[in-house]
Amino acid sequence: MYKPDPEIHAYFKELKILASPNFPMMESILCDTYDNKYTKEFWKRANDPTRPAITRDDYYRLKHRDLDASLIIGGAQNAIHDEVTLCWVKDHPQYFGKEILDAGCEDGHITCCLAKLFPESHITGIDCRQDSIRLAKQLAKRLGLKNVDFKVADYMGVTTGTVLAVTSEVTA
Repeated sequence: MYKPDPEIHAYFKELKILASPNFPMMESILCDTYDNKYTKEFWKRANDPTRPAITRDDYYRLKHRDLDASLIIGGAQNAIHDEVTLCWVKDHPQYFGKEILDAGCEDGHITCCLAKLFPESHITGIDCRQDSIRLAKQLAKRLGLKNVDFKVADYMGVTTGTVLAVTSEVTA
């Protein structure tokens, strides 16, 4: 059974990663934070079934605009799942070695949390999107982490290191 971990919960709170109980709440947070034409157009399209569907490129253009937008959007979608996963990892350190790979790391918030949880290990986050890696590097710098790095790479065919998880939710 899941039991919240104070250290992990504090990390998520520090980054303002909050689970959004519903789509309108996430929309409100983003529109209040990013009061611009593109954000409003994105949500108009998302809420109007007569308009063309939002594409993967539309989603990532909004998500990758900056680190805070990525944390808001990713957090609204995945915060509870990510927190549960990290609690499990923290409770089972015997499964993780000195080299840990997070494949599909997106903005790096899980990867950076792993770096905090395992300060004696080296954590590598990979993602196929350059913008994701740019944001992940910004997050690691913001947090002052030295035991983590990020690379643009496709996780298909990765054969070395301990793979924590494939955290990407988008399939090719």
